[in-house]
Amino acid sequence: MYVQVDREMQQVQEAKRLEVEARSFFMYVEEELRRSDRFETPTRYVLCFRDDAGGTIMYWMTGNRLCRQVNGTGYVVMLQYVSRVEFTVFPNGCQVYIELTKGGASWKGEVFIAKRVELAA
Repeated sequence: MYVQVDREMQQVQEAKRLEVEARSFFMYVEEELRRSDRFETPTRYVLCFRDDAGGTIMYWMTGNRLCRQVNGTGYVVMLQYVSRVEFTVFPNGCQVYIELTKGGASWKGEVFIAKRVELAA
């Protein structure tokens, strides 16, 4: 009985770690997307856009990792333990949905990120 309780506690703790990683990713991508435009999703698993400096940024899933690339060179792993990712582009922003799984623990979440709004002077 104690082994099962201990295993359940470990899964709860691991799910919380996954949530912290996911929310950190959401905060990063939200800041980046708010300063960007021209969102495109060649597939639901790939997001491309232009940043405020004119660079082309791409997020995509490979294996169980979510990667980020700038101007087609190199890449950085942004998030691990990804079992599913979906990007949906709307006229006023982008929705990001992710599922993370590690061992028996999992976490699912999504965020809608609105484009920046420029007010006329």
